[in-house]
Amino acid sequence: FSLLVFGHIIKKGKKEYDLVQVATTPPLLISGFARLACKIRGLKYIYHCQDIYPEILEYNDKSVNKLFLKIATCLDSKVMKDAEKVIVLSEDMKKFLIDKRGIKDSKIKVVNNFNFNQSSDEASPKVPSKIKSFLELHKNIIVFTGNIGRYQNLEFTLTEVQNLLNKNSCSLLMVGEGSEKNRLERKFGSENVLFTGYIDQSIIPEIYSNCDLGIAPVIEGIEKVAFPSKIISYLVAGLPICAFSSAKSEISKLVEENNFGVNYDYNQEENLASTIEKALKINFDRSYIKKNARKFFSEQNTLLKWEGMIERL
Repeated sequence: FSLLVFGHIIKKGKKEYDLVQVATTPPLLISGFARLACKIRGLKYIYHCQDIYPEILEYNDKSVNKLFLKIATCLDSKVMKDAEKVIVLSEDMKKFLIDKRGIKDSKIKVVNNFNFNQSSDEASPKVPSKIKSFLELHKNIIVFTGNIGRYQNLEFTLTEVQNLLNKNSCSLLMVGEGSEKNRLERKFGSENVLFTGYIDQSIIPEIYSNCDLGIAPVIEGIEKVAFPSKIISYLVAGLPICAFSSAKSEISKLVEENNFGVNYDYNQEENLASTIEKALKINFDRSYIKKNARKFFSEQNTLLKWEGMIERL
């Protein structure tokens, strides 16, 4: 794919393009080939970083080869320094690039994603009976949606909330598939913990409306190099959240200063179970959360930022 993009830019050049936007998928390769093609054809480009590679690999797996990281970081930094603008999703990611990569402040623009799961007039499938029964039978329901893999730190999360689950203070709905799903289901699946597997995305809002708290667990420090998209999907549905980030992070400020939920800092004295238990006792205004989150993450506001930036290039 990266070679196809390279060939396309070389072929079309300035005849069809004034500006190229390159993303971070597939990591490192696409940005490197796009940079080379743009230099050959004399084109400007914007580098849109949904995640910061290769550093995100190191957060997720400490055993990543150090020489590879050094070379990959050097190459990716060249892509950033040659770009007209580097787009990141948060102030935390911007600060990371300034502090760790030496990228100029003026080159970096923060533009977060908007809510991709727009409502549709089409009839949604019915909630599967197994999930519907679980929602009807339980109270204080915590929900996780997304990839059930190694990088979501779910082993830690499930272990921490086990005491709450054991004393029936809450129940947990795990929505999604992933490499760790079967193992975690065998270990933690119970009357109070339901692993649903994959479900149609169109019924997610209905599930959220019957849950009390959305959790967005991640590896410690990941907010420096990524922004968990599930935070947006929870909030625009009006679901209070428990975010996992440093107390000084933009995510923590977003959640706590706007009364969108609570934040768990891995370095805080209070354990995760206590943080979640407190959150479940708070009467969050879900209409307020939905209304204000949809302003924060509106498609219109995001596109206006993109349009304004592109016009100035």
